Amino acid sequence: MSTDLAARVVAPFEIEAKHPRNCDLAIQCVPGLKLRSAVSQTTKTVQGGVRTPTLDNKSPPKLPGMRLFVDPENLIYRVSDPLRDDESLRDSIGRWIKETTGSRSESRPNGVPTKNGELDEHKAKSLCREMYNLLKEGEAVITDGLMPELDDIEDLPGKFLLNPGLRTHTTQPRFEEDWDAWLTQLTKAGG
Repeated sequence: MSTDLAARVVAPFEIEAKHPRNCDLAIQCVPGLKLRSAVSQTTKTVQGGVRTPTLDNKSPPKLPGMRLFVDPENLIYRVSDPLRDDESLRDSIGRWIKETTGSRSESRPNGVPTKNGELDEHKAKSLCREMYNLLKEGEAVITDGLMPELDDIEDLPGKFLLNPGLRTHTTQPRFEEDWDAWLTQLTKAGG
């Protein structure tokens, strides 16, 4: 498949963090990025049961998760927070905080500002697969576009990064495809 055609096979898509236990998602391909998960009034326990998180017998308001958009053809991503545009939800959360903590201040969350970023072809390909895996594991949902097929992601230009969130120097290879040869050489050298 030609590179130009492969880049168009994976159309831009967006996910919303929606972990079954209201956990944040650390995105490896964008170092330092954590997506706040949607907060629902019932969550699944690790054992698969259902529980209702409360504070002073009051459940938190339902809260949308942060969103991550990727456009692998144009090598860009966007992180957004639907909370920023929902004044009534921010007021509702502020009331819940006040009622459950006894706070007298009018504190309420503002949401996270939208962040745009650029990717190289390797990070774009790796990010698409990371987002795909979050969807498959039920930790995120599609909010815009269609979920790509794994085969189409593999056909994107570039290579999968071995450790995309790494911010320090290491002797490990940069790409997954080089891992076996590196490990063999390390073993031969007595490492």
